[in-house]
Amino acid sequence: SNLGFGGAVNEAARRSSATWLVAANADIELCAGALRALITVGTATPRAGAIAPRLLLPDRSIQQSVFSFPSLTATILSNAGIHRLRRQWARRIRLEGRWDPTVQQEVDYAMGAFLLIRRSAFDAVGGFDADQWMFAEDMDLCWRLRDAGWSTVFTPAATILHVGGASTETAFGRLGTDALKLAALYAWLRRRRGRAMMTAFAAANFAGAMARYVGAFVMGVFASDHRQARFRNARDWLNINRRAWPLMRAARTESSSYAQ
Repeated sequence: SNLGFGGAVNEAARRSSATWLVAANADIELCAGALRALITVGTATPRAGAIAPRLLLPDRSIQQSVFSFPSLTATILSNAGIHRLRRQWARRIRLEGRWDPTVQQEVDYAMGAFLLIRRSAFDAVGGFDADQWMFAEDMDLCWRLRDAGWSTVFTPAATILHVGGASTETAFGRLGTDALKLAALYAWLRRRRGRAMMTAFAAANFAGAMARYVGAFVMGVFASDHRQARFRNARDWLNINRRAWPLMRAARTESSSYAQ
């Protein structure tokens, strides 16, 4: 059966006694010396439970791969556009494009396209949560590592090439994949922080998406190509939220099959 990403990694880990584990997507390629560099950083930072490399997209641009844990306050302020006024705040919560990928740093969580994981830390938290079937399993692992006293470290010393969405977008399409990611976030919120928090996040995102859509529509009707592109992006974000909403409701049943 398809165990999901986290469940499959757990199964592989049970069959290994290695000191270090690697959780990796299928659409990655290691650059020279990347694994050795990650192990070097992990050895030098004994409380690091997970070490994340710098990810490069096919055009060799740096992919945003580190994030802050979800915060309702940050979600509301982001939907209100406050990050455009306070750059320092945007950097602090690591909004997309607002972080420094040249500096090794401790982060809340890192994208699981490629993660080096300390075996003792992995075992201490029980590995990945198999109920987080697809998407957000990396965030959940780093959340539980932090609660157990471990950290997640990003290092630019190791570089991994990452196609990004190669299999999921083929299966679900770009908007469908983004809706599944959002639904996975809601499922995680339900599991870790309760139904009320999950519903509040979903409501804030939907309200923000609707306001963004209306504003972009008004500005983009007889406007420049740039504003029309903003309208299309706002329309897509609204559709993603609309698709994620019923999946969020399904997640309330605490079924692990919302993405299957």
